[in-house]
Parts: sequence; C-alpha cells; structure tokens
Amino acid sequence: MVNYWVAVAARNGLEKWLHGYEYMRKQALENYITWSVNHDVADIEKDDIVAMYVGKPVSGIIGFGQVTRKYNRKRGPPIWPWDKVPIDDWFTIEMKLLWLAPSIHGGYIRLTDIPWFKGYERKGLQPIKNTKGINNFKTMLESTINYHKMLRRTSLY
Repeated sequence: MVNYWVAVAARNGLEKWLHGYEYMRKQALENYITWSVNHDVADIEKDDIVAMYVGKPVSGIIGFGQVTRKYNRKRGPPIWPWDKVPIDDWFTIEMKLLWLAPSIHGGYIRLTDIPWFKGYERKGLQPIKNTKGINNFKTMLESTINYHKMLRRTSLY
C-alpha cells in the first residue's frame, strides 16, 4: 500500500531541494532528488509519494516524488554545502520526480491554495494518515500532473 508524506525543508528550504536535485544529476540520475532528515524514516517505504514543501519565501509545494530508496548515511560525505562536516546518522530518501515546479518564481502550489494542508508544514517528514487528507493529497497530485501535461500538449513552443 502506498503511503503519502510531506517533507518540509525548513532551514535553507528551496536551496536544499535544489541541491538535492543537482546532487542526483551528478550521479547521472536526471529525474531524481534526494532529501535527508535527522530522525528515523523507518515507516517510509519504496513507492510512497512525498510532497516537497518549502517555507519562506515560497510557502508552498514545489514538487512530488516517489520513493525509490531509503538508507542511513552513517559517516557519509556531505551533500549540501552548509554541511561542513561528514553527516553522522542522517536518514536519506531518494525519489523519482513525479512533478517539479517549472520555476522557483512561480508554478508551485501555494499554501493558501490548499487550506486542508494547514498543519503539515512543520519541520521534517510527516505522514498523511487520515482518509480525507489522503484523498485531498491524491487529488492535488493528480490535478497538478494532469494540468502540467495539458500545458505541455497545448504549448506553442
């Protein structure tokens, strides 16, 4: 069974997601992104779906990913430039991108557009457990992906 999650990048939020994307590109994984958190992610499983949330200045969802791998980066090298020392005991998930906002200046899903999302924008990785939240999440994901597919089909470029 697929579960649904919100990953919140609080400190250096947008920059952290962009570095996670670039890190995976350097590993020759073009449509993937990585994200780490300093608490156990034991409950998250392969194929789970994650909404990537950024606080200020965006205050919204910048993408969705499907988990392909999770692991504990004990004594691993830093991924982000602000990690000055090797990471000790960080939990990392890698995701295949399902959708990424077309621009950091727009195209993301603003929090004001999704009132049911209130409370999920806390720091870290949080599961969406209630049925209504899961249904809202699925609808948001499907609508976003379909909308952007439609835009690509009708583009004049």
